[in-house]
Amino acid sequence: MTSTSATPVWGLRVREDGARRVIVIKHNRYARPAACSICDGDHNLDLGLALFEEGNWQGICEDCAREHAPGMLALLRCVAAQRAYWEVEEVRAGEESRRRVGETLASLEAELELLQERLEGTQARIEEMRTEDQ
Repeated sequence: MTSTSATPVWGLRVREDGARRVIVIKHNRYARPAACSICDGDHNLDLGLALFEEGNWQGICEDCAREHAPGMLALLRCVAAQRAYWEVEEVRAGEESRRRVGETLASLEAELELLQERLEGTQARIEEMRTEDQ
């Protein structure tokens, strides 16, 4: 089975129309009210780890999670699993930040070199103009 997201696929169910329903755990970065991806019932989507149907950011309510992915729901409730996730997320975020800082520094260094060349060229032209005026 292949997945289109980088998130591990831990739940698989068949929908009423015969299509596969893949349930995944994703890191939700926006708390908001939402309709459940399965039952369309209203629920609040909290920050942090939550269950989603693969391919969208429409969360799954707790009742549907209990029915379709009870093991994944239990995993979300496990404090040790939450701690492990956040430790990995912290490392990943740190690596991403270091990569971005490195790219920014390289870009700034290149721009600084270009500005230095332009400054030297301008200084040379000023010296030429001074010598022509004398």
